[in-house]
Formats: sequence, structure tokens, C-alpha cells
Amino acid sequence: MEPLLTSVLGVGVGTAKSAGTGVLTAAAKSAVQHWLGQSAAEKATDATAEQFPDLEGLADALREWRQTDQFADLLATILAGKREIVDEIAVDAFVERTSFFNAVETFATARDVLTTFFERLAAAAYAEAQGLAVFADRVETQHRENREQFDLIQANLRQLREQLILRDDGECSNAVIECLRLTKERHGQSDIPIDLADEEFWPFSIDPQSAAYGLCMLLSGRFGNLPQSVARSAPPNPWVLLPVSWKQIVAGALRGSDQSKSLAAQYNILCEVAWGVFRRSYAKLFYTATDRRLSIHQPIVMPEMLLHYDESWFLVARCHQRKRRMVFGLDTVEHVAFAAGI
Repeated sequence: MEPLLTSVLGVGVGTAKSAGTGVLTAAAKSAVQHWLGQSAAEKATDATAEQFPDLEGLADALREWRQTDQFADLLATILAGKREIVDEIAVDAFVERTSFFNAVETFATARDVLTTFFERLAAAAYAEAQGLAVFADRVETQHRENREQFDLIQANLRQLREQLILRDDGECSNAVIECLRLTKERHGQSDIPIDLADEEFWPFSIDPQSAAYGLCMLLSGRFGNLPQSVARSAPPNPWVLLPVSWKQIVAGALRGSDQSKSLAAQYNILCEVAWGVFRRSYAKLFYTATDRRLSIHQPIVMPEMLLHYDESWFLVARCHQRKRRMVFGLDTVEHVAFAAGI
């Protein structure tokens, strides 16, 4: 069915737009003025003049402006569903093409006048025979434009989500996995091969600090002992900060109802280490003192990133005592102290 606006203007909206923004054919302008009629325009003019009694000659200025092409163009955009009815272009056109003047307040007052005029014009015009039909057409146009914008936003969000999932579902290289495996076999501490690049350890788009912060916020409510001020700083949805491969692991930890004391203690350690990664401050890891296979039971480290492999969590950090980057397993860490306590 042909839109009512087309029948009212005598020209399609697309045809009007194709001639350029704010430019209508002579037939369209004539149709606008004819449909509007003297009754609605005069009512709006008189009502606006009454609203601004101190502005001498305002009614004449409005009648003068109503005869211009700029007014017809603006009226057509209003009927077509344009939201910003009174913009700088409309104000400039009104001031330049009429006798309106109010000293230094000319342009500011002109904006108020036009806003009032179009409010009164809409009320008067929609009260006429075709008013409700045109109003419905205008609302339909706005709804269609809103829907198009909403669909575009949804499409962009879907594309962004797909890109994030594709990037966040990355896996550590085989060389990194081998390094983590050796760390686990060597009871928690292992050197990093010098030929391993950082991107091989961290294939995710979310940076290590943000991921650690999200992990810490999620675990602290159940396992951690962070200050309440820290817990209150949690983002509305910390899950969005986790790499995809971590989410199922963390969800399982939070969902478990029969956590043993030892497992809860491990998650508490993980929470504290995650906080250290986020803060990027030195921490001391306290390994089991009776394990004679470790040369350093209390390494002082600068945390860089957390990794998960084979149901265990690992910390990539620079060891202060050894002066090099290493991988530290967290399964046998009993306590963590930060810089203030070292």
C-alpha cells in the first residue's frame, strides 16, 4: 500500500530524498502547503505569537517564513519522521529570510520560537481531517527507521561476538603445553625455553590482566579473602573478561557444592594470584617446605599471566632470585604474600 505521506505530498519520500537533503520538487512543496492549509498554519502562528508577547512583529515574521521554500522542505522532513526538527540550519534560515530580530538573543530566541511554532503546528495539523492518518504514517516511518538501526546494531554485535569467540578460543602452542607439562612433573617450577614468544603463551584477545581481574572477581565471592572494597569494585559482568576456554572451568568451580577444604584452599590461592597478576606487584609464593626437590621454596615473582592445563593452574612470572621468566605451578602453593609483606 502506498504510504500516506506519498499521497499527501504527491511525491515519494525516496524521490524527494534523491534530489538532495532538504530539497523537494515544486509539486511536493505545493502539496505540502496545500495540505497544511491556512487554518493549521494560522492557528500555530497565532498561538506562538501569544506565547511570546514581548516579540513585536513575530506573527508577521512567521507568516513571511511560511512562504519560503526552506519552510516547505522542513515541513516535509517533519512529516517524514525526522526527529531534530529545529536545528541550526532551520534557525539560520528563519533569521536570514525574515524580519525577526531580538538583539544579541536573536538566534537563541529564534530556536525557542520555532520549537514552539512546530509544536503548535503539529497539534493543529493533526486535528484536521487527514491529521491522524499523517501522524500514523510519521510514526510508522520512525518505527521502520528504529527497526533498521536496531537490526544493524544486532548484526554488528553478532559479528563482534563471533570475532571474539574465534580469537578467544585459541590454544597455547604445543611448545607451551610441553612446558606446562614439564612444570607439573617437576613439582611446580620450570624454566621457559628462550625461543618461546609471548603470543604463544597467550593466544586470547583479552589481555592477561583483564582476564585475571575477571577471574579474581568471580572467585573472591566464594573462595577469596579480598577486602570488601575490592569485591565491590567488580564489573557488572566479570564473565565477559574471561577467555572462552576458562569459562567452563570457572563455572564448574562455582557450581560445585561439595568442595573439599583442600580444593577450596587451592581456589583461594588462585584468587590471590589472579589479584597479583592484575596489580602487577611482586608476590612471594610459599611452596610446601618439605619438598626437597625444589631449590627455592619461596620464590619472589613478578606475575605476568595465568594459564590452565590438565586441571591445573600455572603462573608465568619473572623470578626475582633466578633473574629469569619461569612457569610456576599453583597446585602445591600453600600461601601467597604480596609486596607489603615480603
